[in-house]
This record gives sequence, structure tokens and C-alpha cells, in this order.
Amino acid sequence: MYVRYLAAFGALSFAYEKQCITIRTSRALVKARVGERSVRNADQGTTYDAAPINIRGRVYLPLAMFRDITGADITYDPAAKRISFSGVRPAAFHAETKPRS
Repeated sequence: MYVRYLAAFGALSFAYEKQCITIRTSRALVKARVGERSVRNADQGTTYDAAPINIRGRVYLPLAMFRDITGADITYDPAAKRISFSGVRPAAFHAETKPRS
């Protein structure tokens, strides 16, 4: 999941020098770092099977991380090769990201 899409669910910031993502929603305050599978959510730590990645200046999160941050129900239709999200309510957002150059 491309990180910018998470801006619809809360405040999003990305520290390019540290490759650190901070996402604040009504559900969570999550801090993750590109290349690291361990993520901080408020006072708890969680380790995922995959880490956030940066591809040509775009940061992507694993779907499990997106699910936990937003509370989304995620389903996969193998016949259509389609992922669907439900149960997600976007919040008013404020994105604090550096523009791509």
C-alpha cells in the first residue's frame, strides 16, 4: 500500500534522512522505518512478515500494517486477482510529506 494513501486516514509524516514514517490516526500512533519489520504503535511493538520499502522515492507499507493502522477488513479474490478493503472510514487529514523531486 502506497503510504500517501494513508494520509486520508490521519496525519502522515516522513523523515527522508532517517527513512522514518509516522502515522497518527484516531486508532493509532505508528512509527515505522523503511527496511525494518518492527513497528512501534504507541507503547507497543509489533513485528511484521515484511518491512516498508522505498521504491524510487515512494514508500510502501505491507498490507497487514495498513490493516492494523486503519482497522480495515481486507479480502483477496484469487479469481479476479483483486484486493478489497471495507470497514475503513477516512478521517480529515493533514499530510506533512516532502514533495518528490
